[in-house]
Amino acid sequence: MASLCELGLGSKPFHDQEISLSARKGLLLGLVASDYHRQEKKKHNLRAGLYAVAKAAYRYIGTPYLWAGTGNGGFDCSGLVYHIFHQLHVGIPRMADAQFDVGIPVTRNHLAAGDLVFFSTYAPGVSHVGIYVGGGEFIHASPTYGVSIARLSNPYFLNRYVGARRIIPHGTNH
Repeated sequence: MASLCELGLGSKPFHDQEISLSARKGLLLGLVASDYHRQEKKKHNLRAGLYAVAKAAYRYIGTPYLWAGTGNGGFDCSGLVYHIFHQLHVGIPRMADAQFDVGIPVTRNHLAAGDLVFFSTYAPGVSHVGIYVGGGEFIHASPTYGVSIARLSNPYFLNRYVGARRIIPHGTNH
């Protein structure tokens, strides 16, 4: 948004002109409204992009687990995430620990459907990833259950939670 000085509001040359107070207020309100609508459009596009990630994850529930799998016969955790983002034309690293290094950090109390949640499971550091779908749940590729839904509050995941990242698919204005 342009500053008031850039627009002449508050500067001496502007006040010397014959512009009414109501016209100046109208100009300022128009600028504020325009900025508000721009911000709301960004929020809408963000939600739409994240929703697309979560929606895509639901399609794979029931797919078998396959170590190093990225589709066809099954998925491992990072392969599922990699595959979904690839479908949405977003290039991300293949491995969970590298996926943790991209995107915007998100605190647990600000998670949105489509955010990636990371855990330290079989190895020190990040070794597992899932896609948050809301309501305290995430979709991941489990060696035991295949692609399935789990709760962040499950003690296993609660004690191994490392953090979350937000990666916004192309086509959104972020």
